[in-house]
Amino acid sequence: MSMMTYITPGLTKIDFEDNLFVTTELDYYANGTIKEYIESRGGVVKSSITKTTNYLIYEDEKEESSKYKKALDLVLNKGAEITILSRKSFEELVAMKYETPDVPKISFHDNTFVLAKSWYESNKLVKYIESRGGILKDAVTEETNYLIYPEGEKETENYLKAINLVRENNADIKILPRETFKRLITMTYETPGISECLIEGKRYVANGLFYWKDCWIYIGKHGGLISKSVTEDTDYLIYQDGYKDNWETEDYIKAVSLASKNNSHIIILPYSAFIKLNHRKWDIEFGSYPFDEDGGVKPIRWTILKRDGSKALLLSTYGLSAEPYNNKEYEDVTWETCSLRKWLNKSFYDNAFTDEEKRKILLTKIKTPDNLRNRTPGGNDTEDKVFLLSIDEAESYLTIPERITSATPYTAKHGVWGANGNCIWWLRSPGLRASYAAYVDSGGSLDSKGGYTHDDNYAVCPAMWVDLE
Repeated sequence: MSMMTYITPGLTKIDFEDNLFVTTELDYYANGTIKEYIESRGGVVKSSITKTTNYLIYEDEKEESSKYKKALDLVLNKGAEITILSRKSFEELVAMKYETPDVPKISFHDNTFVLAKSWYESNKLVKYIESRGGILKDAVTEETNYLIYPEGEKETENYLKAINLVRENNADIKILPRETFKRLITMTYETPGISECLIEGKRYVANGLFYWKDCWIYIGKHGGLISKSVTEDTDYLIYQDGYKDNWETEDYIKAVSLASKNNSHIIILPYSAFIKLNHRKWDIEFGSYPFDEDGGVKPIRWTILKRDGSKALLLSTYGLSAEPYNNKEYEDVTWETCSLRKWLNKSFYDNAFTDEEKRKILLTKIKTPDNLRNRTPGGNDTEDKVFLLSIDEAESYLTIPERITSATPYTAKHGVWGANGNCIWWLRSPGLRASYAAYVDSGGSLDSKGGYTHDDNYAVCPAMWVDLE
């Protein structure tokens, strides 16, 4: 074994309190001497190696020192429990790794915050803290409630002072790295106890959203009123959760301020909660299909997309099965020739419906438009009992909250692709080329380029016209 490469294996953290440290020729660590750093965390620095030494920290890529040789001999030959670390490993383990554990949320009102100077340039963050009733100070004292530090950067005077106050004076200072702080506050303000969204006649602001247009269409479709910015008359703010720095939007900060200070009636919801509350509600049950993980059959839930007298266009609420659009790899197909059309009108049709239900399902002339985005032919017209929606139909009948489709436990078990319990589902339109088919992703977006038709991890959401009478 080459000397000066030994590092105690399996180490995940440094325990400083009351432990004995010995260093080799290490002059500085971060903004102070390594001795001062260790002592600031409750460690004790000694000058020589003994069996009672807990840690030796040696300089990388330098000639072996007598301290290193003695520590290694004690570990390998005398059974001493000395942790041996290179400076690089030591820095990786201790660099800005002090964090108050188990902080479930940030309490802002009347609490004092100190932001480490090396990243105090975030004026929007300052506004955010102040909008929630937080108080900003320049220096750490025993009255400080939160220190937010720049993880991975050089240590600051405030950081070391906060650690000392916590360790020596039992000060109640929560010390959090920037990323933890942002994770706790980023778009996490949500009006509690909301079980439904009332849309008709309510004033909505929905900005900072990738899908703002669809969101507005959905709200308008259900009788809501759209405003461009938050005022005291705003009923709902819908914000885009899960994307970095979106908490910095002016409307979000203003809405939080109104809700916190003025006892405003404004309801603040992340987009994911808005989607969940307004997720497509089934209109009828018709037919039955395996639903539970073990294949247990339940009634199929359908959404009515369009009515024409007693006739209705239905779309399954769930992704009912994971099937390829076409069962031959890389074969050029259209809706007319694909295997999924045959499966829907034979296997699915025969097994999902009773004879009485089959009599209510109408034979429908299906026209599949060309994919104009990719100049891919849609193929010949067909006549089908059961079919898939086209890109144009999905855009016409559905907005984002309605295009998000859940997997059943059965399809989830059989490997349907998706995220957060939602699935990707096929459309009948061609994709980028004739061996691709378009789909809707698990976030509700249309993908006109599509995926390979032989992929068998996409869900099937059947559509059909039925006579409800």
